[in-house]
Amino acid sequence: MTPPPAPRRRDDPRMRTVEMEALSLSAEEEDTETLSSGPALPALSWQRTALLIAAGGAVGGVLRELITLAMPTISTPTLIELPRGTLLVNVLGCVGLGLLTGLLEKRPDLPRWMRPLLGIGLLEGFTIYSGLVLEGSAMIGAGFPALAFMYGAITAFGAVFGVVLGIGLASLIHRRTVRRRPRRTGSVAATGGVSVMGADTPAEVEPHRTLSSSTPSETPEEER
Repeated sequence: MTPPPAPRRRDDPRMRTVEMEALSLSAEEEDTETLSSGPALPALSWQRTALLIAAGGAVGGVLRELITLAMPTISTPTLIELPRGTLLVNVLGCVGLGLLTGLLEKRPDLPRWMRPLLGIGLLEGFTIYSGLVLEGSAMIGAGFPALAFMYGAITAFGAVFGVVLGIGLASLIHRRTVRRRPRRTGSVAATGGVSVMGADTPAEVEPHRTLSSSTPSETPEEER
């Protein structure tokens, strides 16, 4: 009696199980590199939010004043310098806000206190666009409208560039963090002793023992 032919590799139920497991591992790996809402984090109370904003704003205001004092601006009836200190803190603050916003969008599982403390408090207390308006008005009143216009244009372009730069840095940090995460080196399926390669190459499946067309009566004892 002719023995029935061995099932093809594609029709082997063990291979179907292995393929399904490999696809599920690949899907889990992709989920770590895409945006996801994740589990809902508990909301902060308004009392804690107010304290975080106050603390961050105090630190940001002190840092801004230190930079302004370190870069004084000469202002006389015949000479007005570009306020370098105000320009620097506004551009740096926009870079920080872009970086923080990008990280919070890429990583929604980050602590809730980061936005009120670092964003609304520290960085918004660090920047001072009201000072930009006041200094520009003083330039126009002193007879330097061209300098005032240049000052406003440089600040506006610098702020937009700073936000874009911060968001780009956040994306770069997120990609490097994802690449450094440990990946699965492989797993063994429960049926048939078939090994599955890592989630990076779900299509590469190696059977533990090659299916042959020999008679099904072969046993491990006979092979030895």
